[in-house]
Amino acid sequence: MRSRTVTLAFHKVEELDKRHEMWQTRAGMWFFGQYVHVDLRFEDGTATSIHNKGTVFLTPRALTSPCKKLLNLSVTDAQYNAMREFAVQTNKRNIPFNKSGFFRCAFPFIWKRCDDRSYFCSEYATRLLQQAGWLEGFEAGRMHPTLLMDLMQPHCLLTGNEATLRTASISLSGILAPKNGGYGRL
Repeated sequence: MRSRTVTLAFHKVEELDKRHEMWQTRAGMWFFGQYVHVDLRFEDGTATSIHNKGTVFLTPRALTSPCKKLLNLSVTDAQYNAMREFAVQTNKRNIPFNKSGFFRCAFPFIWKRCDDRSYFCSEYATRLLQQAGWLEGFEAGRMHPTLLMDLMQPHCLLTGNEATLRTASISLSGILAPKNGGYGRL
């Protein structure tokens, strides 16, 4: 069985600037911790998520910002294909951003279940992962980016930013690849 990789990219805001909706970003940081956004990237370089005032997207993205923490998750072909198909279908349906849901998930007495008619980023990422059998016991409507990162990090192969992961992948390929008929370096 072939192993595939999806990358979860968690964004934290180091400095607020005029491009951000500062009140929303500050509130998100105050309620949820350091991570305020999550993307999921497939092996072909396309990423999927949803931004405030937008719809679910599926587009090529490099995710090279040093403010992103990347987690590489190993999945089977079937899991990968289920997540990819869900991303394609939600992108085609132009699912809108769930701004009220993003803030409601901070309050256990007013959150509501995910109805798949709108998403905030970590709610959508949770639904993607649920297509692959991950986080099945968790309600996507209560999942904020920092909680999702905390839950998924123990299951991921490599973590870091883009430069760290690229260096780690090169190092691991040198360790695992046989050299001159040998077993590689340890």
